Amino acid sequence: MSAIAGVIYGQSGGGTSAPPDPDNTIGLMSEALAHRGDSDPVHVCMSHAAFTGRQFNEGIFETDIYDSSLYTLVFDGKLSNLSELAKRLGISPDSSVAKTLLEMYLLEGKSLFNDLQGSFAVVIHVKESGLVFQFRDLFSGRPLFVAVQNGTLWFASEIKGILADPEFKRSVNVSVLPQQLTYGITMGSETLFKDVYKLAPGYYFECRPDDIPECKILFVPSRKTKRDLPVAQYSAKIWDLLGEGISQFIDKERLHSIRTGLFLSGGVDSSLVALKQKELGLSHPVAISCGYSDENVDRFDETKVAEENARICSMDFRKIVTGSEDDLLGSMKNIVQQMEEPTRFLISIPVERAMRKYKGDFSCLVTGMYADVFFGSEEQYDSPTQEYIKKSPKWLVQLIRASLPVLGKIPTLRGYAAKFKRGDVHSQREYTLATQTFNSDLRGLVKDADTYNYVPHLQQLFDQEPNLPVEDEWSFMGLTMYIFCWDEVFERLGSYAGVDVIHPFKTASMYELSEEMPYKGKISKDFTKPYVRELAADKFSHEFAYAKKQIFASPGVIWLEKSKPLRDFALTLDKPDARIHQYLNSDAIKSIVTDYQGSTGKLNRDLSNLVYTLIGLELWLREFIPE
Repeated sequence: MSAIAGVIYGQSGGGTSAPPDPDNTIGLMSEALAHRGDSDPVHVCMSHAAFTGRQFNEGIFETDIYDSSLYTLVFDGKLSNLSELAKRLGISPDSSVAKTLLEMYLLEGKSLFNDLQGSFAVVIHVKESGLVFQFRDLFSGRPLFVAVQNGTLWFASEIKGILADPEFKRSVNVSVLPQQLTYGITMGSETLFKDVYKLAPGYYFECRPDDIPECKILFVPSRKTKRDLPVAQYSAKIWDLLGEGISQFIDKERLHSIRTGLFLSGGVDSSLVALKQKELGLSHPVAISCGYSDENVDRFDETKVAEENARICSMDFRKIVTGSEDDLLGSMKNIVQQMEEPTRFLISIPVERAMRKYKGDFSCLVTGMYADVFFGSEEQYDSPTQEYIKKSPKWLVQLIRASLPVLGKIPTLRGYAAKFKRGDVHSQREYTLATQTFNSDLRGLVKDADTYNYVPHLQQLFDQEPNLPVEDEWSFMGLTMYIFCWDEVFERLGSYAGVDVIHPFKTASMYELSEEMPYKGKISKDFTKPYVRELAADKFSHEFAYAKKQIFASPGVIWLEKSKPLRDFALTLDKPDARIHQYLNSDAIKSIVTDYQGSTGKLNRDLSNLVYTLIGLELWLREFIPE
């Protein structure tokens, strides 16, 4: 784990009557991030700015700060090709990471950050102009937040670093409440904290301490030529790149000493990662699988298959069992405190409990996530329009396109209509809504519930890739819009357990291979990830590779029904002292709670997701926002 933070005062001197004290402020910010590093933090202080970095001595990621008379560069991450790029530019790679990056940046500009391989968050302060640039890699390994208020700019790996300064005034960003209530997350750069912004993967911020950060896209795609190679050849490439995805972050000299864990499901992706860990000779890897103790939850439980695959891969198997008898409300409070936002997904609860229970057993956690984004997900193979667009005569496709204005008004056809109008931002927005919504009806909780206010974020994305082949649309959308949602959960919860999290399927090389694949390599009307499954059939068995996978979710509806603390908390949301009444419609809250409880006392399952979302928001308000 690692963290960076900084404070920069503008011309107004910090916006307070007292003179700025950057040395004291950076100490407070660093202390708030102490769980991210056990080494002595490095502070660089000057009259109107201060910066810090800290890391775990045994961690994968590192921090570095380089301060010159004109610039300060702050780095957090892990790069695998820095020396190679430095030599290409005629720069000695023997300097510190931050100094080398600054020298390269002065030669290459922001295009440099498209060439870096690995994970990084970089901040550059131009002293003469006061400009601050913040960059984040496309694959979202390192987090970065920035806040601007009263002539002061703060940045930190977690919002806690910003909140640690008493001069920053906390309040709710009510404009994103519709998004938060609908999707469980905020898309784009805004957060639930007013004046705090999240740097999205593949973007950069440019601003001064007196300005609102302007979010600009950094990612410049390099379109790959489609190649129709044999299935076995593509599967072999995926297998090789899995190894590269691990060794990119774990140095060769540490492969046999670092303690690793793996979240092992019953699916092919994490099982392939487990087998690759065995091949690399990782020392005593631990497999963790999530099981559930309540009745009638078999469709969520993958532990039997996971345990057998752990045995095949010579891994120490451990099962974390979660049920309504556990302190689920306590886990939700922990998640809110650690994530600095309402709980996103109920599956976060077993993840948090596993991190807490096995803290100290490993320092690096590996996952098998994101293969579906790059190599074929449900959104692709469940949409017959993918097949029809390819196979239908042009006149029929044109006729359907002409009917899209009507089709787009029918909710059940909205997603399919969007697929025919690829490249159009409005249609992609509609498709996003159709596939991501889990609270489609907010029941009057907020006025003018506009969940579309992240469209500028989408617009920049599709300006880069206006005419993607249909098989690559979801990969691009998933990479730039959705991947980091799960990344942030694992990264943040891992930071409190002293664990770095890596995802070997989520690398630049994997994405480039995905772009090369032909249509049939990513989309099948029968199953997801056709080429990945072929690899699993070769490494395990055909039966395992093509078996129906259990749903990757948790029995949240059952938990809300059977967990007395959760249920009791939900039924207090309609009380006047509940904090959500300050920001949402009280009558709507009371109506939701009444309907959820039901006239017979039996809970209304259809409202479970919305109630869960309201519980998370209430917990967040109590934790972070002063009354």
